[in-house]
Amino acid sequence: MLKRHSEFFRSLLFLVDLVLISAAWCLAYEIRFHSGLIALTKGVPSFHPYLALLPAILVAWGIVFNIFDLYRPRRISTHLAETWDVTKACALSTLIIISLTFFLRQFEYSRTVFSLFFGMSTLFVTVNRWGFREILRFLRRRGYNVRYALIVGAGQLGQ
Repeated sequence: MLKRHSEFFRSLLFLVDLVLISAAWCLAYEIRFHSGLIALTKGVPSFHPYLALLPAILVAWGIVFNIFDLYRPRRISTHLAETWDVTKACALSTLIIISLTFFLRQFEYSRTVFSLFFGMSTLFVTVNRWGFREILRFLRRRGYNVRYALIVGAGQLGQ
């Protein structure tokens, strides 16, 4: 039963990560080209090539996050350790996607979009994981998603 709950939470976290990464990619495009915060020098490119790159982004992030083992239980890990792991995984994933776009050369993607995307994807995923971890801690304090053990004996080992 607990294993099934663990798989559910792992799958939920993976799905939410992918949604947040998608949102970060779209938001990075919007901030770069439609917010007015960053001056436009070459005009506004179509969103379609950026949208076409999204599946490759999601695959890269999914693979790299699994390689970095970001979906293992982290009950005794610190927020800082998890933030560092997420940052490293997002940096590697971003480099992979930038490399992919360099070799494809079908479209020139904005470096500013990639920079904004790296920052926002790291921030969004980190904040999500902090919140997720705190929700799980709250549930465990209420008696959900916990493991019980029976210790038999009153000797030194039992204590």
